[in-house]
Amino acid sequence: MREKKKLGIAGIVFTIIILVGVGILLLWTSRPANVNVTDDAIQITGAYGTTIYFSDIQNITLLEESMREIGAGRRRNGADVGGHLRGNFEAGLLFVRNAGEGPTIRIDRAEGNSVFISLDDSGETRGLFGELSGVVD
Repeated sequence: MREKKKLGIAGIVFTIIILVGVGILLLWTSRPANVNVTDDAIQITGAYGTTIYFSDIQNITLLEESMREIGAGRRRNGADVGGHLRGNFEAGLLFVRNAGEGPTIRIDRAEGNSVFISLDDSGETRGLFGELSGVVD
């Protein structure tokens, strides 16, 4: 009887640990990615963050479509939480805060997948595109 009670408590503790771990993972992936433009690169912080050096960029395009219209494809290693797309998808590396709203910035790199960025609203995305267009030839 005592052994069954110990197994029951161990099961409850294990379940709590798993639930807390999943909760932390969901919080980590749902935090918005921050995009910072430095003197020589675009730094994207947060889950699946990266640094894109201006020297590696071949082309930057402002697409009027949302990422849902463009089509992210299957998720390879990333998160699709509440309209936020982040990580590696078939289309490329995504940092999309609102997948249902355009425009979307597409960055084609010399090596590696394309990067797609879409911020909370169209004004923010257009502002970031203007800033990037000014520093990338």
